[in-house]
Amino acid sequence: MDTLRALRILGLPPSATAAEIKDSWRDLAKVWHPDRFVHDERLRRKAGDNLQRINEAHEALRDYDPAKTPRLASRVRESVAIILGMGELGDPPPAPTAALPFAAPSGPIGLRRSLRVLGLGLRRSTGEAGTRRRGSATWLVVLVSVVALVLAVVSLLRSQQPEMTGRDVVAEINRLRTDPAGYAAMLEQTLPLYAGSELRRPGQITIRTNEGAGAVREAMAALRARAPLAPLEYSEGLSRAAADHVRDQGPGGATGHDGSDGSSMRTRIERYGQWGGGISENIDYGSLSAREVVMSLVVDDGVSSRGHRRNLLDPDIRVAGAACGPHRRYRTMCVMDHAGSFVPRGVTPKD
Repeated sequence: MDTLRALRILGLPPSATAAEIKDSWRDLAKVWHPDRFVHDERLRRKAGDNLQRINEAHEALRDYDPAKTPRLASRVRESVAIILGMGELGDPPPAPTAALPFAAPSGPIGLRRSLRVLGLGLRRSTGEAGTRRRGSATWLVVLVSVVALVLAVVSLLRSQQPEMTGRDVVAEINRLRTDPAGYAAMLEQTLPLYAGSELRRPGQITIRTNEGAGAVREAMAALRARAPLAPLEYSEGLSRAAADHVRDQGPGGATGHDGSDGSSMRTRIERYGQWGGGISENIDYGSLSAREVVMSLVVDDGVSSRGHRRNLLDPDIRVAGAACGPHRRYRTMCVMDHAGSFVPRGVTPKD
C-alpha cells in the first residue's frame, strides 16, 4: 500500500507524526472492530474488511517520516485534508450499546471528524424537513470546503514568495563576514541533507547539485581558515539598483547580470549615485530565506572560481544593498550589489 493511501485510510494529513498515526490507528480499530456488530452480519463483514485496511495502513506507515514529504504538495494535501477529510472508510454505522465490548472513543476529534458527525446526525433526520436540512447541510459543507480550498491555495502561493528583504540579506552577509568560523559550523549542519548529489531540505523540492556535499566541506574549510571581516554598511541606493534588476528579470524569468534594456551592473548602480573602490554583484535564484541565499553563494556549487563567495568576503568592499522578489522560472530571486564606497545622488562626497 502506498503512503498517501495509507494516510487517507487513517484520515491523516501528510504532516502526521508517529504518535498521531498510532492514535488514529487505535481509534479506528475500535470503531470498526467486528465485535461491535455481532447482531448484523452485513455490518460485521464490512467492519472486518475495514479493520484489515486499517491494519495494512498502519503497517505501511510504520517507518513514515513527514519531513520527506515535498513542501508544496504536503501543504496542499494537508489543507484539503483538514477541510474535506481524507478518510476512505466512511462514517461508522451506529451499533447497539449492548454489543460494545469496550468504550467508544471520546474527546476532541477535530474539524474533519466533527463535520462527519454533523453529516451523520443530519442523515438520521426523517421526513420532508429532514430531507431539506440534509440538502442544505450538504451544500453548506461544499461551500465552506471550496472557500477554504481557495484560501489555502492563495496562502500557498504567497508562501512561495521570498520571506526576506534586502536588509535581511545584507544582515546575513554580515553574519558571514564577522564570524566565518561560526558560519562554517552552520554549513556543517546541512551535510546530512545531502544524498549523493541531491540536496533534500525538509519540506522543499529536492535539488540536484553539481558537487554534492564535497562543495560544502570545501566551503567549511575555507571559512575556518579566514579571519573575520568588518560588516558592510547597508546602502539604500545600491538596494534600489538591485531592485531595478529584480523588477526587470522576475516577470519574464530571465537570468544573468544584463538587463533587458541593455543595462549592466555598473549602469544600474550609477543611476543612484557615485561608487568608488570597485563594485561587484551576486544574484541568487530559488532560495526562500536570507540564510539560504548566502549559504548557496558561499558554497558556490559548480562554480570553479568560487566567484560569488569571493565577492561576499572581499575585504575591499564596505557597503552593500540587496533586493528580492518573485521570479517566473525559479519562484524567487535576490540581487546583491557591493561597492568599496557609495555616495547617493544629491549628497556631497566627504573629503
